[in-house]
Amino acid sequence: MRVLLLADDFGGATLDPAGLWLAEITRVCRGHGHRLEVVCNAAGTSPGRSEPARGLVLHRADPARVDPVIAEALATGPDVVHVAAPGPFNARVIESLAEFPVMLELHDWWPICPQFDLLRRPGGHACDRHHPFEGCATCADRGRLASMTDRGALVACARLLVAHGESTRDRVAMALRRDVVRLGYGVDTLRFSPKPAPATIPAVAALAARRTGVRVLLLGPPTAARGGGRLVDLLVALAARVPEVELVVAGLDPDDPARDTQVRDEARTLGLESRLVMLPVVPPEELPGLIQSCDVGVSPGVAPDPGGLFVLLAFACGLPVVAHPGGDIPALCDGHDGAVLADAHDLGAFASAVASLLIDRGEHRRRADAARLAAIERHDLERVVANLESLWENVAALPGRPRAA
Repeated sequence: MRVLLLADDFGGATLDPAGLWLAEITRVCRGHGHRLEVVCNAAGTSPGRSEPARGLVLHRADPARVDPVIAEALATGPDVVHVAAPGPFNARVIESLAEFPVMLELHDWWPICPQFDLLRRPGGHACDRHHPFEGCATCADRGRLASMTDRGALVACARLLVAHGESTRDRVAMALRRDVVRLGYGVDTLRFSPKPAPATIPAVAALAARRTGVRVLLLGPPTAARGGGRLVDLLVALAARVPEVELVVAGLDPDDPARDTQVRDEARTLGLESRLVMLPVVPPEELPGLIQSCDVGVSPGVAPDPGGLFVLLAFACGLPVVAHPGGDIPALCDGHDGAVLADAHDLGAFASAVASLLIDRGEHRRRADAARLAAIERHDLERVVANLESLWENVAALPGRPRAA
């Protein structure tokens, strides 16, 4: 099958979940004989067309010129167009997409939230409403509010919407009054394992070589939804309970790329700079080693998590997790002891749950084994890709444009 994938990122070096996930599934799908073409924004890399391996053509286009590149890719006549980002795409591109079998894959809340994360600003609380809602005008700027028109047009031209968790599926389906299919994330448990390939970049290799037993990893990039604005508060709470603790923060917040500098400055002011490790860019092949070099994964964001990809990757590496019970996280953690759910509105209680796992090594080992087993038994990547391939086939067979319920 010929599949065109449209995304903001490919590879996920800044821990963009869509870019990371697309790199994983294309690696498997190429092995199954599919012909894949990817168009994404250059995102700081050099624009151009490359063919890094058989079965995959990759275009990194300058954001200002991505639309003609998409038009050229559509002219080749793909069987399915798999869209994993909201664009922005201009009206002409969306009109062209409507002529093809389009599947939208949702890695965040962009169809129903101008800010992508269902996080109410400026208070930072999870939002129980969705666009259009009068509160959106005080939460998002005019540009993002205006973009909801184009996002709505993109949703309207899709024949199938796919979400990665049950609560995400149900909430988006309710908001859009459309059927949404659930396709859970999967993980390659051979790559993401307690014994990953050795790290090759110095920053990750140094962490792997210097195991302290008290290292905590923020799961996912430091966005507002994942608790990026409270990292120093979390570090202070952790250090009060485990003085030698280290907090590792990887990836970038695309809405606030200077956040890492701000966090470093705050930590330095409090005398905690030596307890903070920040890695803005992590090549995807280094991610298993980075995860395994840590002792506990934390997910302190209070916004609803749409799928829990980074929690799942931690499980596969045998990393026990402490997570706020928002979005799809409770379902992902249900039925096994690989995670502790703790309300992150109370950072003191959240930090105490993390400290307990760092101090009680027997409990840590028990939960690490449970996390790894859950990933193996429940989230096999090959099985998920087989389900994805079936969705592609179904989308290609669906007639015409979708209709709202």
